[in-house]
Amino acid sequence: MQNNHNIIISQGPVCLKGSVRISGSKNASLPLLAATVLFKNKVVFTNLPHLDDIGTLAALLSSIGSQVEWINDGLTLEHKDKHSLYLDPNMANKIRGSILLLGPILARYGEIRLPMPGGCPIGKRPIDFHIHALEQLGATFIVEEHQIYGVAPAGLKGAYIRFPKPTVTGTENLIMAACLASGITVLENCACDNEIDELIKFLKSGGVSIERNHTTIIIEGKNQFLEAQSPFKIASDRMEAGSLLAACAMTEGHIELKYESCPGLDVVLEHLTDMGMDFSTTPHGLRALVNKPLRARSFITEPHPGFPTDLQAPFMALNCVSHGFSMIEERIWENRFFHAEEFLKMGAQLSIQGSQVSCHGHRTLQGALLTAQDLRGSCALLLMSLVAKGTTIIQKNHHLDRGYEFFINKINMLGGKISRQWCNDKELSEYGIKRSSLVA
Repeated sequence: MQNNHNIIISQGPVCLKGSVRISGSKNASLPLLAATVLFKNKVVFTNLPHLDDIGTLAALLSSIGSQVEWINDGLTLEHKDKHSLYLDPNMANKIRGSILLLGPILARYGEIRLPMPGGCPIGKRPIDFHIHALEQLGATFIVEEHQIYGVAPAGLKGAYIRFPKPTVTGTENLIMAACLASGITVLENCACDNEIDELIKFLKSGGVSIERNHTTIIIEGKNQFLEAQSPFKIASDRMEAGSLLAACAMTEGHIELKYESCPGLDVVLEHLTDMGMDFSTTPHGLRALVNKPLRARSFITEPHPGFPTDLQAPFMALNCVSHGFSMIEERIWENRFFHAEEFLKMGAQLSIQGSQVSCHGHRTLQGALLTAQDLRGSCALLLMSLVAKGTTIIQKNHHLDRGYEFFINKINMLGGKISRQWCNDKELSEYGIKRSSLVA
């Protein structure tokens, strides 16, 4: 019996040219969907990306009685009386974003049973900050191996909370929970990512008083559900934009990114400008051009406004084909270098030492059989294939669909030569691949 294997096949090298529209932000969409639990009427989102993680979170909301309807460029959600507080562990285990349901469901219904969240295997992502902060609002929890059970029978009450260190999803969870808590909640040492600003903007449109001063956020809780006023348009995805700019730089191309609002790109544009890339604004967004060899630049991933960890893998790929030596240090997640091991198979000159990678850039890469291990790493492997000579095959590529909307189509629109195929053993052998070399 023949086995079929879902793989990406990419032919390189190519030069990317043309224009492409940036999709809505995945990292903004997940907390926005979770926040709809706090609303009493129908919420309409536009510019929502069609991604696996988004679909999974929407399905989790539907499983507790939410009415979800997909529209052309977004969806509508309306929360009625709960049908069940059972959240399917098979779905919750797929994404880290399921943790964002903890605060809003507890605030609205006074109880939650949340299966342990899943996501990419990029390091420890403790939920302690979420639990301890919600306990200060009056909730109690029983944390078991496979689920979190929380109750707040008397409702949540405002409190002063200081996070031990900035946490993006922790900040988002507490902002949402505090919206229905009685009294004022003060959150200190909050994360500062642009996606949090999008969440605050959305919640304020529903009638909540929220003030932010850098790392301090003050929420005046309401004793009633929020009310949506009009469709909410989600900002464009800065991680997708940054990844496409890295692809343009790697292929020494010329592209235009189209978007209306893409907050948080400044650190990326500054980084690429220092490497030698040229930019100009257009009526529709941003134009990027490479007209000289780029210089590799060292960087350290840090909380916003530092260099984003979600762009570490694509920009490591860029350093691999840029001139000079560079050092990359990952300070957010301890296991986010799976892609570096795959880069070595293509002839990249780099060395991994703990949380640091040293890289000597060159452009003589060769296509290879690669395995994607996480979302951002899968994108980086795809970018490397655009520069490598010959055929690159990427397996376990489902990660890409969790965070990038129509990414292969967009790359192909710009000049890429990428296909996604189901291949049987015989077809794989035509590419010189043995079944035994594939990862299950």
